Amino acid sequence: MSSIKMSDSKGDETPNVPDRLRKILQPTEEEKEFRLKLYPDVAVVEDAKILCTICQKDVKHVFLLKNKSYKHVFLRVAVCKGCMKFYDDGDFSVDEDGDDKYCRWCGQGGTLCLCSKCPSTFCKKCIRRNLERKYQLLVEKDDWKCLFCDPKPLYKLRALSWAVDEHLANLKKKEEAQKKRAENTPKTPKVGKSKPLILKVEKCPYPDFDIDQMDISDHIETMKLWMDDMFGSLGRTSSSTFNERHLNEIRSMKTPQDFLTAKS
Repeated sequence: MSSIKMSDSKGDETPNVPDRLRKILQPTEEEKEFRLKLYPDVAVVEDAKILCTICQKDVKHVFLLKNKSYKHVFLRVAVCKGCMKFYDDGDFSVDEDGDDKYCRWCGQGGTLCLCSKCPSTFCKKCIRRNLERKYQLLVEKDDWKCLFCDPKPLYKLRALSWAVDEHLANLKKKEEAQKKRAENTPKTPKVGKSKPLILKVEKCPYPDFDIDQMDISDHIETMKLWMDDMFGSLGRTSSSTFNERHLNEIRSMKTPQDFLTAKS
């Protein structure tokens, strides 16, 4: 059985972070292939369940809606902002043998399992919370290798974290492309009230045209003919709907010029 230690919460001692932890776990070619196979379309994370691997808090809304993801400083798995802040830079104290006094996943104490190859320790609570049953049995063996020495058990969790980042990056690129297209698209003038058609008449062809003296019932047709002559095709279109109401509206006008001004 692997070495088991009991400890309290993270202490105040802060020696330098071990060199073995300074380099963040980089994915191997094998792990990269695993990610692509598991997430051929990273957009599926929209429907995935995304929890903090330390406190099990739902972080999906933070990651996707706020376009902000948080990852474990060493393991590169999903964590919430609070747990990431508590873990800080992982500069934990060690015991007299040089072994970690706190879990390398959550940064707290508890029942710790010591790696057979390095001084790293992981608490059973984190292992039970995140990893499969068959792996939980492995930590009981004397030759157990921790998640730094053998990160394969983390592939699935790391792939999810990677897919979230890729999806957020794709969304950002799409948003920037749409913004750029909008900037390059000519702006369409605002649609407002169209300007009225203004027809200018230098000289009235009917100087003696007296609307005040016209009898409405007798001279509707005369007015239509006048509109046809004055406006051409436009007059023919307008005169087709000309009636007594229109003539009443212009009875107070003295000349056809006044009529044209009113129409404009």
